[in-house]
Amino acid sequence: MNRRLAAIIAADVVDYSRLMGEDQTRTLDVLREFRRKLFEPAVVTHRGNVIKRMGDGWIVEFASVSDAVNCSLDIQDGLKDHDIIRLRIGIHIGEVVFEEEDVFGDGVNIAARLETLAEPGAVLISDTAYNSLDGKAARQFNGGTPHKLKNIFRPVQVWRWPSESSSGMTPSGISPTQTPQEPPSIAVLPFVNKSSDPEQDYFADGVTEDIITALSRLRGFFVISQNTMITYKGKDLDPRTIGQELGVRYILRGNIRATGNRVRITAELSDPATGAQLWAERFDRPLDDVFAVQDEITESVVGRIEPELYAAELAKLKQTPPQNLGSWEFFIRGLHLYSQHTDQGTREALEMLDRAIALDGAYAKALGLKALTLVWRLIQGWEDPAIAMEKATESVNLAIQADAQEPWAHMAQGVISICLRQSDNAIAALQQAINASPNFAYAQGMFGASLALAGRAEDALPCIDRAMRLSPRDIFSEEYHLYYAFAYFVLGKYKEAAASAERAILLRPGHPSIYVIATASYQLDGATDKAGMRAQKLIELVPDTSLTEIEASYPFTRVEDMTKLINALRAAGLPE
Repeated sequence: MNRRLAAIIAADVVDYSRLMGEDQTRTLDVLREFRRKLFEPAVVTHRGNVIKRMGDGWIVEFASVSDAVNCSLDIQDGLKDHDIIRLRIGIHIGEVVFEEEDVFGDGVNIAARLETLAEPGAVLISDTAYNSLDGKAARQFNGGTPHKLKNIFRPVQVWRWPSESSSGMTPSGISPTQTPQEPPSIAVLPFVNKSSDPEQDYFADGVTEDIITALSRLRGFFVISQNTMITYKGKDLDPRTIGQELGVRYILRGNIRATGNRVRITAELSDPATGAQLWAERFDRPLDDVFAVQDEITESVVGRIEPELYAAELAKLKQTPPQNLGSWEFFIRGLHLYSQHTDQGTREALEMLDRAIALDGAYAKALGLKALTLVWRLIQGWEDPAIAMEKATESVNLAIQADAQEPWAHMAQGVISICLRQSDNAIAALQQAINASPNFAYAQGMFGASLALAGRAEDALPCIDRAMRLSPRDIFSEEYHLYYAFAYFVLGKYKEAAASAERAILLRPGHPSIYVIATASYQLDGATDKAGMRAQKLIELVPDTSLTEIEASYPFTRVEDMTKLINALRAAGLPE
């Protein structure tokens, strides 16, 4: 890890997602030309160093604020007549920490916050940077208005170039108290060894490191690195103070107490801004194999964290009007609406996801969930099958093109293949989703479903067990019980299949697919009265249901499983 003081430029292309959506090839060509002819020569001329590149932006360090400012003004002057490319630029001087291929610290954080506040074509600098300029350079800027930047403890005085402003608004029309939208960030404090044995420090450090590594694989969440968090070891600080120092939205902390051959580990997720505890759990395990316990605890903690973060983000958004939402917030609302699994909810989910995609055309997570929502509506008979499948395929292809490692994209691809009864493709796609995010409970459960529907029920059950273990209070719990019903049905364990279906119905009574498997399972188990009752409820939910429609759409792959299902439904009285 390398720390040093540096002047930092954060630069971002305005409307990058829209430009890519309108003409990707032209946009990329124009960006290459801009980098080659203007951006990179300016950086070299002013002795800068590009330390991080994103698709639509750059982080550049300079030894002096003057160099950073002069470089920025040369770039903005060079772009003033450009018909496509416009930049926002923020500058701050502060400590920067370099670790492997990442860079962070106040120098980067504040520069990035200023960049988001800047108008197209403008340069914003912090008071620290402004005070480092000579009189002539400083006179090019005006303002000095204090702003509360998101996740930055102290108010920052912001100075703007060009000094003349076309309106009395603050940059980008954002008030000093309003902050830009961004996905959640989380810091994992070193787990505390509460044992009398100092050797357990190694175990506590190992658990901390493994959890940080695993959380880092949750795409869409920013996780503070292990090298930074280890500096908090042994310090008894208030989580609110740590949250302000690191600029994070959530903090995970815990402790470990070993007694004899057993270990007790507690973990707690909190919101440092309010001090509220969002989730806490205790794990008691035998210490026969330290590394196995370490892996199990990591899996359990991380598996529970992701849905808890989604729920916490949703709670924060409940009072936020749609016009103030960013792409992440629209995704969270879309996910919540999708999880309701209703006609109205999924229709509104598509509206939220389309808004997210309109803000960021390369938002793979939203594109993947959109595809999944369309397929769900297709399965329920709420969309024209051909049109829904075409739209879903288009959306999932865009998602994978935007981010080949996005698990939601691969999961959507897997569900599309399930609907097409392409079992090998479904299993492969869902395996990719799990490879990208091993603790993604929903993908684990869907992987189990794909195996069960392909006739591999014995292989399916451990996958569904893992999904339930990873996230026992998941918003998709009723689906996991449905997947159990699929597996038990294939195995000929009809009593267990019917019981699993009933648990799913209890959680989501309006889900037609559950009644299909429940009806057939009861019929084959000899409980004909219950089969008739469930068949009647299915007809109430979907009045035009028929054996022909079910045979065409229900996702069993093997002929023998589908034949068994249809014959049982026929015997239960469903119409042809």
